[in-house]
Amino acid sequence: ACLAATGCRLGEALALDAGDWDATAQEYAVTKTTGRTSDVIGPPKSRHSVRTVGVPPGAVAAFVPRGRGPLFP
Repeated sequence: ACLAATGCRLGEALALDAGDWDATAQEYAVTKTTGRTSDVIGPPKSRHSVRTVGVPPGAVAAFVPRGRGPLFP
């Protein structure tokens, strides 16, 4: 739902944690990414990749944090 509804890249979605989600504004902050071949989380390749992404109402249910840690465990 995240990738399809918002255009988020796979590495960005895998790096999201519960603190990146703002339920009130229904948006998440992209500030980090992970590579395909490692579990290392780091900054995005470009400063233009750091952004806030709004989530359409139909996809909000996928963004329910389960405590602290990864948003999509």
